[in-house]
Amino acid sequence: MSDTLLEPYRALYIHIPFCVSRCVYCDFATEAMPSQEPAIDRYIEKLIAEIRAASRDGLLRQIETIYIGGGTPTHIGAMRLTTLIQTLAQSLDLQQVLEFTLEANPESTTSALVHEMCTLGVNRFSLGVQSLNDGELRLLGRAHNAQQAYEAMQAMLQHCDNVSIDLMCGIPGQDEASWRKTLIGALEQRITHLSIYPLSIEEETPLAVMLTSGAIVGLPDEDVQAEMLLIAEKHLNTAGFERYKVASYARDKSYQSRHNKAYWTG
Repeated sequence: MSDTLLEPYRALYIHIPFCVSRCVYCDFATEAMPSQEPAIDRYIEKLIAEIRAASRDGLLRQIETIYIGGGTPTHIGAMRLTTLIQTLAQSLDLQQVLEFTLEANPESTTSALVHEMCTLGVNRFSLGVQSLNDGELRLLGRAHNAQQAYEAMQAMLQHCDNVSIDLMCGIPGQDEASWRKTLIGALEQRITHLSIYPLSIEEETPLAVMLTSGAIVGLPDEDVQAEMLLIAEKHLNTAGFERYKVASYARDKSYQSRHNKAYWTG
């Protein structure tokens, strides 16, 4: 192995590949599984072993950002997440970690869980909202509704001042009025970061099959998606957000994702 590969990491990503259900557009390395499944415990045990091994090899001495993503990390519950984060605390210096992000979905986010994660060192949350329209959420196969998304945002903001959400445009049947309503609803919260994504149709996903078969119609074309992105930029700029990446906006530079920028800059 080369010396370059042995250099200590600065950005650490931990993947939790479990969800309560898979969205129809998803082609990520994830699996729908009940939260009580022993397979999740076995996965966490292997993660802990990998973290400890990396620590022994000196690879975690310079960690500046941590991102626990998925999947849906909050789906596995506070107890497992606590065990995982306590292992990190024993394996690296959390005091030097500038940004510690936990991904979450509304259906598995509670105020108690958010509070516990913050006490353990998490200082940023990334919430998968996608839409604040119940019809669009059902079409996407999301496990939450708009009200749960609002409640999850508020639960996070009670305990943390750095909350990011993901929103999606170009959903079948979505029009400009619906998109504006989602944007306005999100901006009425005190979130500090948004990522805006046009829906991408990946081969062999349930959504691709439904579109091919005609079970779903009304997919906005690329021009409509582009217009929705421009609408988002206008609303976000008016609200004081600045774009610092193609799809990412932050209230100011202090809320730009350090972890994501570490990837973009190599």
